[in-house]
Amino acid sequence: MQERELKKPTLKLSNSERLEEPNSPYCTLEEIERNEKDKLEYGIQMRMNFNKQVEGLCQHLQSKPTLPHDLVGEMTKKLIENLVLVENLLTESQSSDMMNVQEKLVWWECISATLESKPLLLKQEAVCRLKFTAKVLEQLTSDGKLTFQEMEKILSDLQKMFQDEIQQYTDECNRQTKDLVNDMIRKFDTRRKNLHKIQAKERRHFQDSVQQAVDPMEFVKAYHDLLVKQKKEGSDLEDQQDVRIAEAVCELWKRLHSSSSQKMVNTVQELFLGALPSQTQLPQDKCELLRQEANRDLSLRLQTEEANAKHHLELFKDHLERQKQIWREEEALTKSILKHLTEQQQKLFQGTIVRQRDLLDGTGKLTHMKHSLLLQAINRQFSARQFSLGALKEMRLSRVKSLVNETRQERTKSLDMEDWNKTPVNQLKSHVKESSLSEVERRLTQDSQMIGVEFQQEFLSELSGATELLQEHAAMVIGRALAQKARQQAAKANREGNESIKHHLKESATESVYVTRESVSKLIENHYTHIQSITQAFEQDQHHRLQNIGDAKDKLQSQKKLNKSLQKELANWCRKPTSFEFYQRVESQKKKMLSQYDLDMEATYELLRQKSSILDHLEKNLEGQLQEAEDTFMTCLSALARVPLRGADSSSQDLHLDDDKPLTMKSSSVQGDPSACTRYEQGHLEFFEDQKKRKKKKENLDPSVPQEKYLKISM
Repeated sequence: MQERELKKPTLKLSNSERLEEPNSPYCTLEEIERNEKDKLEYGIQMRMNFNKQVEGLCQHLQSKPTLPHDLVGEMTKKLIENLVLVENLLTESQSSDMMNVQEKLVWWECISATLESKPLLLKQEAVCRLKFTAKVLEQLTSDGKLTFQEMEKILSDLQKMFQDEIQQYTDECNRQTKDLVNDMIRKFDTRRKNLHKIQAKERRHFQDSVQQAVDPMEFVKAYHDLLVKQKKEGSDLEDQQDVRIAEAVCELWKRLHSSSSQKMVNTVQELFLGALPSQTQLPQDKCELLRQEANRDLSLRLQTEEANAKHHLELFKDHLERQKQIWREEEALTKSILKHLTEQQQKLFQGTIVRQRDLLDGTGKLTHMKHSLLLQAINRQFSARQFSLGALKEMRLSRVKSLVNETRQERTKSLDMEDWNKTPVNQLKSHVKESSLSEVERRLTQDSQMIGVEFQQEFLSELSGATELLQEHAAMVIGRALAQKARQQAAKANREGNESIKHHLKESATESVYVTRESVSKLIENHYTHIQSITQAFEQDQHHRLQNIGDAKDKLQSQKKLNKSLQKELANWCRKPTSFEFYQRVESQKKKMLSQYDLDMEATYELLRQKSSILDHLEKNLEGQLQEAEDTFMTCLSALARVPLRGADSSSQDLHLDDDKPLTMKSSSVQGDPSACTRYEQGHLEFFEDQKKRKKKKENLDPSVPQEKYLKISM
């Protein structure tokens, strides 16, 4: 049943992930954001359900009468300590995983930028070859060796061949890269499956070898170390495979780039040594000299382009380092927020515990550990949420960043072209591209700020919802601890009661000849009716008194109003993030919320104290009435059975007297109020008048009547 309850959120999450095109390998950014939000809700819900099950297990152990209270307390403490240890280990592992993921993302970004520079270099090479070829053809046209139409046709054909070669290069890179990666992944899958089998055997062997382990903490630490070691082995294997794939793909693109570049060289060479001599009537040596001169200029230009590409790559790496620093700052801010939340929750919880006299012993400390366990789990969930929001922010900004990089590259090329050929037209184009770059960078800054504020508000809203769940959990564990403490005190008082008297009365009434099925049934029925009337009166009185002390609706309304005001100020600040006035308004509204929150919490504590006082008073009255009803029942039963309501020792001595004396002693030793038992004794007074009739009834009594069954029900 517990597994089914934990799987319900999982099924809901998996269904939400398959809403759109379950067979598609791609997903939209909106789907990713929705799935990440669903995962957060699922994680919080799972932790709440798990803590409820842990609390249910503790309650189940405490309800076992055969288990001593000290033993149950020690078992519960050990369980919570082990769970806290597991949560600490999970937090450390998650932090390490997020750092590794971030490092791997940066590494793949560098590989991606390196690969993207290859097609750009080839395109630039084609542009430069076409440019220097056109320069030579323009010189020949001005010398009258070529007509303008012939020059245009040659350049048009050459441009088309270069474009086809670039397109073929791009297609071959995509096709061969896909085939190469798929082939390497198939081989890697075999190695990974073998590693998983070895690790599964290692885990089974470890579990079998420590089945007799005494200390659970040592087992948790050892098993966690094993899992960390196995995860590192798998991660190292994946890193090695990623390096192999990256090196193979880079080598493939480099080889294809060289091949395409050589094809363009051959095309230009065929033009200069084949087509030009026949069309211009120039000697082949003269055409070769023109080609070599163009190649010299081209080699210088290509060296400049390669240097620019390396420079852009270094700038991109610096940008990634700055981005990593921003992520670290956001992570530190999130840790500060979660630390503040933890301190506030611990302060409120500890203040509530201090106000409860019954929880000042080890029970209060154990309750605090239970709440700290959930608080730490919630912090871990929101640390992962902050990391995912950072990744989603980068996904949203990826298009704008790509546009910025392209604009920067075009601007750099335009500056190089301006240095190469300074003309008014080129200078005007350079100014236009510089203006366009500034506009794109300004757009990137604005979008980054807006998305950051949006995600920050979403994060704080989700954190506020989790805070409400934490408060509900705190109320639950404190309430259950107080209820368990009250049950222990009541059980202790009951154990100190008249158990021996009850046992003796039950034995005596079972053996008594005066107790019949009808009489004991009527007695039990009246007793249950009396108890029912007591409980109904208790419930009505409790409902009436709790209604008179009011509720917290007004405080909730004031909190919602302040929260709405804060959201409004945040929205104004979002429109103008650099405004110091809006910042001061937000800070002032936050201080108002915190002060109002403290006042509301104090009022809530006072309300709880009043409720606790009323419930304690009602509980004492109920306990007294139930005890009085039980005493009345025992008195009436003793009168019905004609046995004295005394201790077991004195009663056992009375049972050994002769048949003449018990009548006087039993009738004179009945305790309690005789008027309370009048209606139960009217049908049995004739037995006091004639001893012979009593003996005759004893002889004729059916011994098969199960009187003990009726007595056990009521006692």
